[in-house]
Amino acid sequence: MQAFPRPPGGQERLGQDAEPGDDKGTPAGLGRPTYNWLASLPTDPDKLLTYLYARTPKSGEEGQERDQAVFEEIGSLVGTVMPPGTAAALHRAAARIPGVSEAPDAQDAIGRKGVGISRDDTTFGTRTEWVFDKKDLHLLGSRTYLIRDTRYGEAGTLMSGEAVLAQAVVDKAGETPAVSEQS
Repeated sequence: MQAFPRPPGGQERLGQDAEPGDDKGTPAGLGRPTYNWLASLPTDPDKLLTYLYARTPKSGEEGQERDQAVFEEIGSLVGTVMPPGTAAALHRAAARIPGVSEAPDAQDAIGRKGVGISRDDTTFGTRTEWVFDKKDLHLLGSRTYLIRDTRYGEAGTLMSGEAVLAQAVVDKAGETPAVSEQS
């Protein structure tokens, strides 16, 4: 398993060099977070948060809180391969977003418990939790569930969940990694 699974049909470069529909190549940034781009981010959590608030696109979902959009943007970066200083800054920046709290009972999609942080999206009635290993703080997974009854279901309904079972780095696109378990 890879951090970014390859799309079917041998399109190994999709997601690495371009966003869907972009035939000229997407520059490194939030839409294509390369290792070098991640390494260039500020490692001071306050400066990083300022940077992310300035560059996080408004969500396509009408009414989404700005703080939630930035929290979700950080969530899209957490767990990717990056320098440790950048990872630490992202964690510290996320903790400074209004509404972010500790999630003591957090568990990933397969039930592994860990150190969790969460944020309630009061606009849409959901809670998103990120779960990290207690020993080395690598990402175990995440889950989002309803915190109130909505047209999508009753409070407590799981809306999405993921578990990171393994990650690997390869020398070139399309190469099959030698995978080792992170548990």
